[in-house]
Amino acid sequence: MNLNNPIALIGTLIIALFLALFLGSSIAQEDYIQVYLAFLLMGTPMVLFIMKKNYWVFIPFALLCGLPAIPLIPGRSVALKEIWIALSLMMFLGQIIISRNRNLKLTGIEFIPIYVITAWVVVTFFLDGAGLAILGSSDMGGRKYVGIILAVLSLLIISQQKVSEAQCKLLIRIILAATFVASIVALVNYFFFRVISVEKEQWASQYYTYHQILSNFPLILITYIFSKYTLPELIIRTKIKATMALAVSYPLILYSGKRMHLVLAIMIPVIASIIRKQYMAAFAMCAAAVLFICGAIASVSMLDKLPGSVERAFSFIDYIPGVEFNSNRIKTTNFRETLNEIAIEKIQKHPFIGNGLSVSEAEVLEYEAMEQYALEDVDSHAYLMAAGSSWHNTWLGISTDFGIPCTIIFAIFWLQLFRYAFQLRRQLPVGSYARLLVTFLLIMNLGALLQSWVAGHSLEDILWQRGWQFGVLLALRLQLRDGAEQNDFRSKQAIN
Repeated sequence: MNLNNPIALIGTLIIALFLALFLGSSIAQEDYIQVYLAFLLMGTPMVLFIMKKNYWVFIPFALLCGLPAIPLIPGRSVALKEIWIALSLMMFLGQIIISRNRNLKLTGIEFIPIYVITAWVVVTFFLDGAGLAILGSSDMGGRKYVGIILAVLSLLIISQQKVSEAQCKLLIRIILAATFVASIVALVNYFFFRVISVEKEQWASQYYTYHQILSNFPLILITYIFSKYTLPELIIRTKIKATMALAVSYPLILYSGKRMHLVLAIMIPVIASIIRKQYMAAFAMCAAAVLFICGAIASVSMLDKLPGSVERAFSFIDYIPGVEFNSNRIKTTNFRETLNEIAIEKIQKHPFIGNGLSVSEAEVLEYEAMEQYALEDVDSHAYLMAAGSSWHNTWLGISTDFGIPCTIIFAIFWLQLFRYAFQLRRQLPVGSYARLLVTFLLIMNLGALLQSWVAGHSLEDILWQRGWQFGVLLALRLQLRDGAEQNDFRSKQAIN
């Protein structure tokens, strides 16, 4: 646009004035939803224009950033990830139409597990009778089935791309940036926009507070650092920034009270060393982990009373000299046991096809009654978690909602991901961002596998996380199989 043109200049000033008045009045009226929508409407076309053929690289950001859903009408909303995958699908189809010679690779043996999972989900949907509340803001019913299909579409779109070294570098930055943004959004929601009943507030404040949000970005940062650097590189080459980041990240995770994240933060350096076949470094990491735990226990033993979040992190230890634990707080973390019992009971009733994702009114009323009259030593909120398929167990969650065969197929799909990651690490040149990205995704998934027995709810949220990662690895695999040169992925900056 030529701003020397008086008409163009006047038009720009009028638009800018209108936006300023709109945003100013919305903020003055505390109508932050309107402000959010305005920035989103302006930002989405801008991102598409800037990224152009790289539009697919933004899919992980849309999935990980945790930005609020966009309200359509009262009671109806749509998530940013759903919008971006729909836009990406249109861009992808546009690419196919424009480039008539585009060679799609959607029929290989690599795609069989994900196609079988998709077919299984479709069959379950029709047997379930969940209804077609596709645009509903509810987490349940047809909306979750649509989420699974969109997650599969994200995998297919990404798997058909030509991934360059620059895009691998950009993807790494996007993963880190999106996780950081998600943490900020979660903290803002917790402190300024949280709506929760008094009863749930009393329950949640015992062990689910803002502290747990603090562990998310440090954990992904630790994963990135040990994906990029070996232990000798951190010590001998004195990577000051990385060392300082680690020195801040570990105490934050300890303070957060996230026990599994603390275990993963300790295990990730060991996993990274084993992947590189640096077994002496792995042994040194194990020794360092033992010293870290002993040092942490010695430090907290000097306190008469621990902060609630730190106490929760050490709740697996029965006794620390000089410290009196709050037994009630520790007892409230047994909701997983109740969830496991409910899940196993459901699996026994429907082991083959599963129970589906719909929730009947009768079931909700039953769970509310069970919650109200639960025994004192049972975490009653587990019943409503079960009604929402928040199983906190990947394997029991998928088996409950979609049956044991679907869980076996998903296990094959996940094993594929690990296999491709290990193969790509051998094929890609050392020092490339592509190899660093593969290592990053591999360690992330190994960490997810380690905590899969206490994390992961149902197939939808699991495929949202694993689908795009599988797509990236598959795109690199297909590229190398079709004769891409290793020189295409050479970089003098990445170390891994």
